[in-house]
Amino acid sequence: METGLTLVILILLLLGFIEVFRRLIFWVLEPDDTGDFVLMVHPKRIDDCEYLIRSAASRMKWMRLRKPCKLICINENDDEEINVLCNYLSVEFPFLTVSNLENLRYNSIK
Repeated sequence: METGLTLVILILLLLGFIEVFRRLIFWVLEPDDTGDFVLMVHPKRIDDCEYLIRSAASRMKWMRLRKPCKLICINENDDEEINVLCNYLSVEFPFLTVSNLENLRYNSIK
């Protein structure tokens, strides 16, 4: 019992050291200027839309991207539900825009 507890503590200690080392490396290697960054999500159904947008926004936050960065949700079929959901989420994520495939080139440049 005691050796099992010691083993669990050593594993958690090792994971903690790995996390500290990872954060230190990301901090040291962080670029001074990220430049323009565009991330695109392409949900096939409304059920996947919110999950994909929140995941992409979380990834952008995790990468500590500074402005200008943009998250584009590609609404291929001009689904009204996806437009409504994206407009709702754009309050929380102001860098989110909605585009269809025809206007994607123009929306990624703005």
